Amino acid sequence: FGLFARASLQFGRQVAFIGADGDPTPANGRSFLRQHPVTYPSYTIPVQGPNALLKGGIEGYPTTIYIDRDGNVAGVHNGQYSSQGVLDADIDRIALDSR
Repeated sequence: FGLFARASLQFGRQVAFIGADGDPTPANGRSFLRQHPVTYPSYTIPVQGPNALLKGGIEGYPTTIYIDRDGNVAGVHNGQYSSQGVLDADIDRIALDSR
């Protein structure tokens, strides 16, 4: 989770970051964010929310969905990112190149 907090500080003026919590209990998400604060908004969403974005739905959490300026899915990363470098490279390649 810290990888996204750092990436949002680095890329936040170029890329919009939004957190989406699929836990049906909003108190769990609020508690998590108190322990792991981020600079971008985070929302509790229905589980079907992210599933509606991807044909066949998402594979599981965490899933990172990159959406371009036209509202189309530009890329998907399933699972946790292994390092800051891998996340930053995806942001460069998917989010910044799709502008």
